Amino acid sequence: MTQGVTEQKELLTKLVEEAYDCHRAVLQPISPYMFEDRGIYRVDWEDGTSYVLRAFLADVTVELTNHAAVLDYLQQRGFAAPQVKRTSDGALLACYQGWTTLLVSFLEGEVADFALHSLSLLSGCAGRLHTLSHDVLAEAESARLPDSRLRPTQAASHAIDNLIQALPHVPEALHQFCEDAITALQHVQQAQQARLLPEVIIHGDCWPGNAVRTPDGGISLIDWDGAGIGPAILDIGYLLLTCHLGKPQLPAMQADEQRIAAVVHGYCQQRRPSVTELSVLEDAVLYDVARRAGLEKLLSALSDGWTEEMWLQKLLARYCVSPEIAAFARRYFEQET
Repeated sequence: MTQGVTEQKELLTKLVEEAYDCHRAVLQPISPYMFEDRGIYRVDWEDGTSYVLRAFLADVTVELTNHAAVLDYLQQRGFAAPQVKRTSDGALLACYQGWTTLLVSFLEGEVADFALHSLSLLSGCAGRLHTLSHDVLAEAESARLPDSRLRPTQAASHAIDNLIQALPHVPEALHQFCEDAITALQHVQQAQQARLLPEVIIHGDCWPGNAVRTPDGGISLIDWDGAGIGPAILDIGYLLLTCHLGKPQLPAMQADEQRIAAVVHGYCQQRRPSVTELSVLEDAVLYDVARRAGLEKLLSALSDGWTEEMWLQKLLARYCVSPEIAAFARRYFEQET
């Protein structure tokens, strides 16, 4: 462990002990990456309880407060998710020497795998999440619910603008990808603005890597920092694509009909998408790929060796397989109904 990380751990240990009136807290980093200005730690208390600490050396009060608001909303409705641990003076967040932190309960279990049963359980969990409220938009202000990272609001408009600006400058081989990304974002945004897509609380990053198999054999979602209000179809479209990430992505991704069927079946046990939602399913599967390409301005900064860029090849692999995934999924959704 480097000197900087050691000092970070010692400082955050003192933060936990003082802000939460907890003695002998033991912190262990649980992120695969270590940064000097942020950290994710498991916190074990003397009484045997465990928590997850998200810490940032920056003013992330808005982001962490939004995260906490979603978790509070879920707790009030009995949905299984991490619960916020308030400080000893009742605050949602703790601040100490420039650090801002959020402490939530640690969910025991193992990271979910890509087995068919796990995928069915995970999509069922997403389906339950999407049925928590009949009108989440009416509750948004009183519950202080944020937008999900996937909600097609101003960020989607920025992504569209960036892709349109990049289009004349990208290599010819990437024109179709760029055009299809623009179209997918526009279709979803237009349908959402016309209120054709049911909006609910969505996770925003729903895939096996953000789920744990609990000791009782169930499954629970973790890492809710991208959660909030958004179209339900974007959560399920995202999972239909990411359920394939347990297999090689390069040189090409292959649509796995069994995985798609498992996701669809599990979801339909809890909720069935509308005809309008299914009409934008292909766009929903591609949506996050298009959003990333636009928001991160990935296509406007390509070098001559762009064909060797691993991140781009993975995006293109996901783009190429999206229509087939959506076609399989739509067929299974129609069979379920």
